[in-house]
Amino acid sequence: MRPIIMEQVDELNQLEKGMVALYRQVAARIGVSDTEFWVLYGLFIQGGSCTQSEICDRWSLPKQTVSSAVSGLVHKGIIRLEPVPENRNRKYILWTQEGMDFCRERLDGIYSSQMRALSFMTDEERQSAIDILGKYLSHLRIELET
Repeated sequence: MRPIIMEQVDELNQLEKGMVALYRQVAARIGVSDTEFWVLYGLFIQGGSCTQSEICDRWSLPKQTVSSAVSGLVHKGIIRLEPVPENRNRKYILWTQEGMDFCRERLDGIYSSQMRALSFMTDEERQSAIDILGKYLSHLRIELET
């Protein structure tokens, strides 16, 4: 018989992979790659303006991967780049008009679905889930980085 902690590690990993798979399906359904989805979602959450660095930091994505996704989205006409005045090496990611329409048509619905799914939990349950997952991630990061 396996110790309960081994079963719990497996369950946590399965849940994480399930969420990754779900968002991969969502990205495919709206016609973008996984990383393009997280760039667009990050831009959506930030109110339509953020930098590539902010996307990388917030969503734990590699700079080169985000850079490639941003280039693809610029090519598709969904976003545009504008230099940050105080640092010309950094650029703001901004919606184009087509991107705003894309956001309204696709991302609003995804965000609303997330909100409805979370509404089935109490405030305390939501906060507890966030706190516990954050604590687990923090400890796991320490363990894996040593």
